[in-house]
Amino acid sequence: MAVKRLPLWAGILTGVALSLIIVVAIVIGLAPTIVKRVIERYGSTTLHRRIVIDGPVSIDWSLDPRITLNRVTVANPPWAEGPMVTMRQLRVRLALVPLVHGHVVLPSLILRHPVIHLDKPSVRRANWVFVKQTQRKPRPTPRAWPRIGRLMISRGHITVRDTPAATDLVLSVHSVKPSTRLLLSGDGRYKGSPFTLRGALGSPLKVENDRSPYPVRVAVHIGRFLARVNGTLIAPMALKNIDLHVLLKGSGLGRVHKAISLPLPQTGPFQVSGQLTRHGQTWSLADFRGLVGKSDLEGTISVRPGHPMFMRADLTSHTLNFRDLAGFVNAKPKKVNGRIRVAPHAENAKKVLPARPYKRRALMKLDANVIYRAEHVYASPMRIQDLYAHLILQDGVVHIAPLNFGVADGLIAADYTMDASRRLYRTQLRAIARGLHMRLLFPKVKFKAAGTGRIGGRLRLSAPGNSIAAMAAHATGHLGLALAHGSVNNLYVALAQLPIGNAALD
Repeated sequence: MAVKRLPLWAGILTGVALSLIIVVAIVIGLAPTIVKRVIERYGSTTLHRRIVIDGPVSIDWSLDPRITLNRVTVANPPWAEGPMVTMRQLRVRLALVPLVHGHVVLPSLILRHPVIHLDKPSVRRANWVFVKQTQRKPRPTPRAWPRIGRLMISRGHITVRDTPAATDLVLSVHSVKPSTRLLLSGDGRYKGSPFTLRGALGSPLKVENDRSPYPVRVAVHIGRFLARVNGTLIAPMALKNIDLHVLLKGSGLGRVHKAISLPLPQTGPFQVSGQLTRHGQTWSLADFRGLVGKSDLEGTISVRPGHPMFMRADLTSHTLNFRDLAGFVNAKPKKVNGRIRVAPHAENAKKVLPARPYKRRALMKLDANVIYRAEHVYASPMRIQDLYAHLILQDGVVHIAPLNFGVADGLIAADYTMDASRRLYRTQLRAIARGLHMRLLFPKVKFKAAGTGRIGGRLRLSAPGNSIAAMAAHATGHLGLALAHGSVNNLYVALAQLPIGNAALD
């Protein structure tokens, strides 16, 4: 029986098919070695750090191939000891179809026993800055975050040592099955203060575009400052659609400067809470309320990071304790008989006005637009009944206008400017007083025409100096007073009873 020979075209196709099968088999067999070399070379070139894969590499082929890398190490720069990153295993699924269109999609990412050491021994050196040795400054390039479907971290540890900032932290991250929630914890010192972190994040499934709420529960202690965050957000990698309830608590606003780098005034203990939102690059604490010292406070605060940082606030106090304003004129809270009170910070305790200079560097870091109103004021030696102020801080120039006080059934309207953009600050103050009732202004003084006298006047001052005491010592200007239904002698005696009068007489 004769054997039929295949047509020429069929033989060619069969040969090509067999060749392709052999090539694919060879490629698949060599793929792990190729992937290992590509990752090591490309990663080392991109990060300017040596990346080494000491363990085996395996690939499970499909439309979403799973790549497993074992014993991955990322080196430190030459000046640092040991590796920067070590990882027992990295397992990732890579979607091939989106990759053809230039989009990196990782249906799953699993990190087993990752250990990261972040080290900054000096201001000019930090091992997390990936630059060539010949480059003086990093050249940041925008990079798109890959879309991650499922993220799991097994026994992750991060150490942070920032010597210039007096920071030394140990952080832990661990996924809990089956929901793969991320548990967070941390201890150490942050900017010289004791630090603790406890919290949990929701299951990081489709963290880029998932429309389902992503739960967040975190509490951070820095010294006596507490920040507690509880709520949900969507697309956490992009920080969009944030709906978080925030509680802030501490021993004084001035101490918060270490935690958030805002030049806040010294106050007594505070506790405020509100809803944290984000619009573009601006973060807002909306509808918050609480206590600062003995004064209630509510309103909205928004902060836009940058250089300088910009802050906008609209604040209201239904009841203001006048002593809580002392920090805004650079006074400092002190403990007296176990209680906190705000007293002037001066070398000589007998001096009335604060001699502590305003910090120019802090003022230059922040631009601000703040409106503040106090409906009722108590414990005021100046008989202030209410207060309204609009503060604008820009390029180190503080401008408060209007600065209105309701005093003794009358009004004091002021315009205050302090230029701290130069070494020797320059202050301008203009004020007009109308209809101040003498009997209410000086209740301890017996006037001949009690209850009928009213006082008004104008004040214009110019003062160089970097503290309230220095400004008062070198102030020059004009003061004019008008008295109705009273006498000059009684007015002088009354003025001598005020703290300002005593300071002038001293």
